[in-house]
Amino acid sequence: MLTHHNYKKVKGLGTDPKIFRCCQDNDPGDPNCKDCCSDAWESELKKVLVLQTQATEKATQAQSKLDLALKKSKGFKTWLDELHAAEDYSQKICYQLEIIAGQSEKIWYNSLKAVDAIEILFCMIRDFYGQIDYLKTRYDLLITCINTNTDPNLDKDKGIVKCLADYSKKLDDIINTRNAILKLVVQAITTANLIRNNISTKDCPGDYDPCGNSKSPCNCHDKDHPFYGLKTVICEWFCAFGCDEKCEPCEQAAQHQQKQQAYAPDPDCEPVQTQSLCSQTDCKLKPSFSLPLCNTRYRCDLEDCYAKADTEAKDAGEALKNATKESQALTACVNSLRQAIAEVDPSARCK
Repeated sequence: MLTHHNYKKVKGLGTDPKIFRCCQDNDPGDPNCKDCCSDAWESELKKVLVLQTQATEKATQAQSKLDLALKKSKGFKTWLDELHAAEDYSQKICYQLEIIAGQSEKIWYNSLKAVDAIEILFCMIRDFYGQIDYLKTRYDLLITCINTNTDPNLDKDKGIVKCLADYSKKLDDIINTRNAILKLVVQAITTANLIRNNISTKDCPGDYDPCGNSKSPCNCHDKDHPFYGLKTVICEWFCAFGCDEKCEPCEQAAQHQQKQQAYAPDPDCEPVQTQSLCSQTDCKLKPSFSLPLCNTRYRCDLEDCYAKADTEAKDAGEALKNATKESQALTACVNSLRQAIAEVDPSARCK
């Protein structure tokens, strides 16, 4: 019990028993019953009550500061968690876009080869029917020669003439298939070109490896040669989400962010780009986003603000703990003094 008494030695008691060490001299003119320690404890109680009131107020203020710090820290933590969740979703979107872009590029490459193959097939078919036309021409010349020949052995229904007639029928059957086959081949070429152009109008590079996965399926930095098609749309999204950029530490991200115009700090102040906005007293943290989210200056500032708020909350918690210990100690002291005074209360003992 934290009490400080100025005890006065009682004269004439010899060895001074402990029970009398705090006794005061009785005033002969005061008929009231006096107790050895009651007056001193009451005086001490008044002092301790003042200290207890101060300690209680200090603990109340410490609790308020802790509540405010926890609310601030929780707010920053909520924003940071939501930003990390958005970053995770964007990474998942990038993963899917990369798969679609990669597969569409392979389909585009196959469609290019399909066009080349169909064009080769068209040339082969055209050459084949060219040979058929040549045979038909030679046949017509031979028939004309036979028809102008008066040799009685050249009977139309017998011998070589009959064979030539059968040969002519087969030539006609083949020639009759030409239009249908050429029409289908042209349709195949048209369809293959439509597939190719609907995926991408880009020409096939000579060094393209459809089985290689070493490079990104989208070139986000080649803005001088625009292409069209599904893959172009996918790549536009891929580049818009910043999927080709790697996440950098905040120090490197701050340098990277200087090149971007998406982040707009408070126009009333000019914070240093390499310094966190949270550490400045005249600037406020404003939500502003650019993709990829992991490289935004806002994310780094938010992490700094949360770390600072969390430290403030921990310090406030420690201050509250110390203030509470002091308040509880003084409360225990008050209770002990009141109990002691009640035990030796002269008004009850001297009736």
